[in-house]
Amino acid sequence: MGTPARKARAAVAAKARAAVVAALVLPLLGACSSLGLGGDEEAEAVPAEAPRCPVIEFVSGAEEVTQFREGPGRDLTDVTSRAAFADFAGGCRPGEGRVEVDLNLVLAAEKGPALQGTDAGYRYFVAVAAPDGGILAKQEFDTGVTFQGAQRRAGSIEELTQTIPVAEGARPEDYRILVGFQLTPDQLRYNRERRLP
Repeated sequence: MGTPARKARAAVAAKARAAVVAALVLPLLGACSSLGLGGDEEAEAVPAEAPRCPVIEFVSGAEEVTQFREGPGRDLTDVTSRAAFADFAGGCRPGEGRVEVDLNLVLAAEKGPALQGTDAGYRYFVAVAAPDGGILAKQEFDTGVTFQGAQRRAGSIEELTQTIPVAEGARPEDYRILVGFQLTPDQLRYNRERRLP
């Protein structure tokens, strides 16, 4: 996977989660077609020789995280913050034996009643899966948001550039980039329990 050439964060705050996501996502939507995310009309407009990019996926069960204050309590009053990956956009530049991927991850966060202060921090991972499904590499990143004043929601755009070696006979689109929060066993169990019918 290589080391990201750039990781930056643009923080924003809004009055509602929808407003956060809209403010973060709208400037990025134009780049979605280069990742194969556009509709059929857009796909038809792309020349056949246009480069294909690796597939980007949020890992099921790890696309959100709920943090609690220290102690055994796990009800809503114990939540310090929640965060989720809301969207992504980007593009790629294939080269000789490699592909360089620019990736913008949209993170939306919500302040919980137990948060002391204005800042919340999160750890997430970016992994690359080979055509056979094996994980080639994985990196973890720290990020955070600041809740301004009485605002309960905030967000950020995580900007990454990844260089992925492409094996002989393989194509960039045969690779997958997997994204998720680096969860503790308790956080993963909490996410799974919330999904149960």
